[in-house]
Amino acid sequence: MTCTDVSQESLNICKQKIPDASCIKVEPADTVLPVNKEEFDLLLCIEVAPVIQEDWFIEEAYRVMTKDSTAVLMCWNRLSLRGLFVLLKDSFGIKGKHDEAYYKRSYPE
Repeated sequence: MTCTDVSQESLNICKQKIPDASCIKVEPADTVLPVNKEEFDLLLCIEVAPVIQEDWFIEEAYRVMTKDSTAVLMCWNRLSLRGLFVLLKDSFGIKGKHDEAYYKRSYPE
């Protein structure tokens, strides 16, 4: 298992719980996953909506996954009820703390 995070503290906790994991610290501005081409059969990206929605992420995910890989990604759907609420707020000029980071795209996009 290879784990990446911007938080060294989170990686330390991961390493304690999964000693065999390879834990790699990345920077928020990074646009490349620090692994080899076609290295993963499974790619999990959970609770990191800002990364999943970046323009570079999907191409980079394809780079690191094998032909028969599976990707499990969690993102906030702009067309969900919450996402539609954010769109409605936007139309009235009301901004929430995380609206833009979490609701940039819809599932079809």
